Amino acid sequence: PCTAVRKSVCLHVSVMATLRRHAVLAGLLSGATLLAGDVGICAILQTPHIAADLDKVPMQVRQSLPVSMWRKGSKSKLVDGDARGFEASGRSGDMDLLLCEVGARLSVDLSHALRRKELFEAHAVASLVQNQGDVFPKKIVDFCAGCGLLAAFLVLMDPRRQVRCIDKQQSGLAERLLRSLSRRWPDLASRIVWEEQDVRSPKMQLPTDCFVVSCHACAVLSDDAIYAATKCGACRPLVVLPCCYKKKIRPAEKLGRTWADWPWLENGSVNCLGPAAVNAARLRHLNHLGYSASLQYIDSNITPMNAAIVARYPAIPG
Repeated sequence: PCTAVRKSVCLHVSVMATLRRHAVLAGLLSGATLLAGDVGICAILQTPHIAADLDKVPMQVRQSLPVSMWRKGSKSKLVDGDARGFEASGRSGDMDLLLCEVGARLSVDLSHALRRKELFEAHAVASLVQNQGDVFPKKIVDFCAGCGLLAAFLVLMDPRRQVRCIDKQQSGLAERLLRSLSRRWPDLASRIVWEEQDVRSPKMQLPTDCFVVSCHACAVLSDDAIYAATKCGACRPLVVLPCCYKKKIRPAEKLGRTWADWPWLENGSVNCLGPAAVNAARLRHLNHLGYSASLQYIDSNITPMNAAIVARYPAIPG
C-alpha cells in the first residue's frame, strides 16, 4: 500500500470513477494532490471537516473508503456492508486492528442495531484506560454498561481483566453483542458478567479492590459512579466519561439518595455554572480524598463531550 503523511488517505482505483462523479467528493478531490501508487491512488486531503462531508455520499462509496475517513460520531447504525471497510483498514493499518476486527464482526452480526458512534466511543475509552499502563486493578465494574461494548474492549485489550457490568437490565442488544464476539473470542463470555440493578440503589455494594469505569452515564449518573467508587471510605480508581450536563438536578429520594451523596455539587448550585464547573468540582473532591485526578480526552470527532475523569489512587507523588 502507498504511504502518505498523517492526514493522507488511500483511495483505491476501483472507486475513483465513482468519487469523481459525485459532487461532494469531486470538490474535495479538486484540492488534493493525487499520486500514482502500486495498488491505489494516494490523495493528500487538507480539508478540515472532510469526514462530515463524507456522510453525504452514497453508502457504497463510504464503505469503499478507509475507516479513518468515516464520521466517527455518526449516529447511523453499522450495516453488513461496513465489514469490508473494517477488514481492509485492519489489513492496511489504517485503523487499530482490534477496532476493525470487532467492527467487521458486529457490522454483520448486529447489522442495523449498533450505532457507529458507540463502536468508536467504547474503543476510545478502553484505549484511554489501556494507555494508563498497568496501574488499575483487573477487577472492573462497568457502571451503566449499556450494550456492554466497553467491557468487551477492556477484556480484549487485556485478557486478565474481569468485568462486572451493572445496568437496570441487560438489553437484548447486549446479549447479542456478547454472543457475537464470543464466537470469535471464546474466553470473552467467561470474563464478563452482568448484574441487573439500578446503579443508584443504596443496596449496591462494590468490592474495595475494583476499578470503576463508565462511558457516558447520563447527567448525575456520572456523579453516582463517583459516589459508588468512594463509598464507605474506599478510594477505588475510576475512569468516567460524563455527558448530559443538566442544570436542574435532584437526588433520587425514592431510593433514599440525598444531596449528601454528592457534596461536590453543593445542592445543585454548581450545575447551574455549566459543564466545566461540574467537572472542576468533581476533580477537587477526588483530589481532596487523596486521588490523583485529572481530565483526559478522547477524539472530539467521536463526541464533543470528550473529557474523561481519570482518577488514580493512591495519588501519584509530585
